[in-house]
Formats: sequence, C-alpha cells, structure tokens
Amino acid sequence: MAPFRKVKAGAPLNPPASDYNAMIDAAKAHAHGSGRRGVRSATSRPYAADILMAKNASGADIAIGTAVVIDGPIINADDNLNEFLFRLGVNIVAVSSVSEEKIPGRWGVALKPMADGVISTNAACLAGACPAQVNILDVGHGTVELDAATGQLVSAPRGSAALLSTPTETGVQWCVIRLGYIAAESFKAKITGSTSIGSNRWSYQWAEQTPNISGTWVTRDGGRTSTSIDVAYNDFEANNTASGVQGCGVNVDNLNTGITLRPIGVGAVVTITLWTDCNGDIMPTFEHPNQPDGECV
Repeated sequence: MAPFRKVKAGAPLNPPASDYNAMIDAAKAHAHGSGRRGVRSATSRPYAADILMAKNASGADIAIGTAVVIDGPIINADDNLNEFLFRLGVNIVAVSSVSEEKIPGRWGVALKPMADGVISTNAACLAGACPAQVNILDVGHGTVELDAATGQLVSAPRGSAALLSTPTETGVQWCVIRLGYIAAESFKAKITGSTSIGSNRWSYQWAEQTPNISGTWVTRDGGRTSTSIDVAYNDFEANNTASGVQGCGVNVDNLNTGITLRPIGVGAVVTITLWTDCNGDIMPTFEHPNQPDGECV
C-alpha cells in the first residue's frame, strides 16, 4: 500500500485500488461503529461517568471550582431516550436552592465558569479527583464536606470527599479533592458510660482501645473518645420502643415486673464504626445485643 498524502485542490487524484478500498472501509467503520480503536461504536457512551455535560439552571452565573447540586438530567428518557442514553447531561443548581435533605450524594464541583442557562460539555465533576475551592477550617482535616448553610466546601474530620491537598494554613484556597464514597472507619473502643435517650435506647461514652495480650485491650494513649468525636449508638437499639420485640430479640412485654432491658455495660469492648450522617456530621455506632436484668417484684 502506498503512503497516504494530502493533495491540493485541482490536482489529479488516482489512488491505488488498495488505498481507495482502505478509505472506504474506514468510512464505513466510522459511520456504523466497528469497535476499532479510535472509532466509537453505536452503543458506546460518549461521556465519562464522573465528568458530565451540564446546564447551569441556577438562575445566576456559576464560578469554577464551586460546589453545585445535581437537579436531574437535562433531557429526560421519556422526552428523548437516545439523547438520555448517549448524551447524558445534568442540570446544576446552587446549593441554596435545594433543601438540606436532598444534598447528600447529589453534589459535585463546577469545572468551568458557566453563565446562567448555558450548556457546556465536561462541566461538572461528580466523582474522582478535581480542583475545588475549599474553606480549610483545620489543617489537620483530611476530608471535605458541603456546608448546606453557606453553599461552601469546608474541610471536615469525616466528610464525604477526600482532601488530597495538604494545606498549611486555614482559609478559602484551591485544593484537590476526590469526590466519592469514603469507606467507614472502624476501631475497638471500651464503653465507659451510658445515658438514656428514650425507650430502651441509650447513647454511650467510649474510649479507643489498642490490643494488649491474651484477648485483652487497653486504652490507647491520645486515642479517640466520645468527647473528641461524639457519643456512640448501638445499632441493636436503633428501632427499639417501649413495648414488643426489641432489636436484641427480647419481647419486653413478656418480662416480669422489675426486669428491664439494660444498656451495654461499662467495660465492654465493642467495634465502633464512624459514619457520616445526613447532616455531614460523624455518627459513631456499634452492634451489641442488650440483656434483660433486674429483680422480680
């Protein structure tokens, strides 16, 4: 096959049959999608799952690096299924226009400045690493969360995005963050106290533990506590009420007078997991079945 060369307008064009046929094959592959490298198949999606086309539906201009909330697709499947499947784009709105309970899991970062009403490709980052304006509240924070009250990204001890930058000072600054789920962190802790918060439910004071010997644990020097983070809650008690079968499987209606369900005892070592609740706050929880105790009357 002869090497391909461009020609000038008006110059004779007499390609060898092999070259001409190769060009026809390439044109057909491009038109119909052959799955070859560099040629998109008819069923492939021409967008990345983490960075999408977006329409600024906020009613105002959006600055690059600011937090935005996703408010549904630009084109719904019922209106145009082909566009919905292969040219997916999302509406982005200001944080202040969305109720707080609808923000978790639906926010992203604007990757370019966008005037109101403009549709732009590669405009919103929903997952993965991206630059963002973050208000660093503490240089020791390793994560980022969206402050629904201000619409600002702020550093946090346990947020829904990872902070990849290592800031040396506080204040609003450009950072690299990674959007996406952060796995909940677990560690051993000793129950040091409890406080009733309702029918057969308690909040628990605790102190982080480190392994000792022979299956025992000791309090970690400088470790986390319920004072430094927050009190913990027992998942077995999450849906407990004053009557009927409780999370531990005990039907309190069948207990003799004087016998009640008790909180987890002081000294018990449990596995605490740090979750991020719907408000972006840390919520420590553990699992341990409660036991009935008392004196029959």
